[in-house]
Amino acid sequence: MTPTIDQLLRPSEASAYLRSRWGIRATVATLAKWRHLGSSARFRKIGRDVAYERRALDEFAQTRISSADFASTVEASAAAEPVAA
Repeated sequence: MTPTIDQLLRPSEASAYLRSRWGIRATVATLAKWRHLGSSARFRKIGRDVAYERRALDEFAQTRISSADFASTVEASAAAEPVAA
């Protein structure tokens, strides 16, 4: 189902949504950078404007949140490092 224009979030609203719902601090500038790098939530272009669906933001947030829990930042860093062959 295609969302109506009032169901889409502008970048400032998407930033606030990510922070309040998921605790992800992403400024409007950060969202723009992620779009440029291709690492953002799926978005739509409406003329020159950008808009996000809540569903796309939720899916994006879930990919950014680790499923593991760690006792320290050292442990988390070690888990993120690739294993040498």
